[in-house]
Amino acid sequence: MEGIVGKVFDEFPTESNWDVVVIGAGPNGLMTAAYLARAGAKVAIIERRYEVGGGLATEEILFPGYYSNMHAIYHMMVDYMPAIKDFNLDRHALVWIKPNLQMAMVFGDGSTLLLTRMLEDTVDSILKFSQKDAKAFGKHAHVWQRMMDEIVGPATYLPPKPSLDLIVSMQRTEIGRELLELNEKSPLQIMNECFENWKYDKWSYYTLHVVSTEMPKYQCDDPWANESFMTVIGFESTDQVVAHWKNVMKGKLDKNFGGHVTCESFWDPHLVRMPTGKVSFFQMHAPYDIEGGWEKRGQELQEATLDKWHKAAPNMKRESIMMLNGESPVDIEIRFPNMRRGGVKHGDYTPMQLGFNRPNIECSTSKTPIEGLYLCGASTYPGGMVTGGPGYIAANKVAEDIGLKKWWKPTRLMEKYIKTYLE
Repeated sequence: MEGIVGKVFDEFPTESNWDVVVIGAGPNGLMTAAYLARAGAKVAIIERRYEVGGGLATEEILFPGYYSNMHAIYHMMVDYMPAIKDFNLDRHALVWIKPNLQMAMVFGDGSTLLLTRMLEDTVDSILKFSQKDAKAFGKHAHVWQRMMDEIVGPATYLPPKPSLDLIVSMQRTEIGRELLELNEKSPLQIMNECFENWKYDKWSYYTLHVVSTEMPKYQCDDPWANESFMTVIGFESTDQVVAHWKNVMKGKLDKNFGGHVTCESFWDPHLVRMPTGKVSFFQMHAPYDIEGGWEKRGQELQEATLDKWHKAAPNMKRESIMMLNGESPVDIEIRFPNMRRGGVKHGDYTPMQLGFNRPNIECSTSKTPIEGLYLCGASTYPGGMVTGGPGYIAANKVAEDIGLKKWWKPTRLMEKYIKTYLE
């Protein structure tokens, strides 16, 4: 055979030589590999699973014919991700779906609160509850957007600074000082201080993936809520949200839970390969070590979730459900062993595990004390949420250390951040 066609490529050679070997074909691993390969390095990617993409993989979990995004679906920082421009992904091959209506909260009395990309629409929705809160939200939203554009966004793609050095740097500007002050508060404190009627909402997620005969239609005062990218149901008050969170921390879930729903196939019809069904999921915060165990509680929570969903969206009746597939924190860990205890961000977000301390001082710039070993996953700075930050920072560090000429440059916002806070 070799005499006719020559030597066939050995897909799994017993020995091979590479400049860089990336272990794990998740989004950060793929990003690191792409930058280095384009810079001229010979790169191999090794993946334990048969699917690439890690937490971004879309899988036929509702077999046959229905696909779902098993983990990441809400990509909140793609506008800051350097790789989009560096690889011309905004010109072809990739489309980001960015609905104006990002989140709808449907309360038990049918009232709704809508959060949108257009600030004016959000303010209009808040006006139903409080004129004072609507005005306050408009004011604070402009400040928070500046914080994202000038500090948080660009800093996500640069190596972290020691905490004390960063605090000193932030003192250089008014917006930096405001961010430091904001950073000292919990989300609940911020909401309570800024608004009078705002309902705020060792954890993981419980997700129920569903194929139904039609998309959910919520019984509420604003039909636009049916087209929200994310719809929150089950919560009626801040106290209920806090109580649910405390239960999760204690390893419990009771009937007062709430969560968010997305009809995926409404936004991405390619998830459906059959002519009838619609793909949605309900997701909520849940403990890994649940009281009673997931094997026992799984079916019970599935029924409770369907009851709560049907109450909010009457058309989601049992007879309308074609397929179901629940995923517990234990299932997440089985699918992705690096998400220990179902931790989708690969480690808790505590002060001692963030910034320059993520995962520790010796490894926060991607390089480890072990010669030639670098980290580029969500357990390193800046963390999870598919920002591409860990992969981008690792690519820069590896390129510098092995002498590759970088073909890419920092974004305009990154250059401004460097000049303002790092030089």
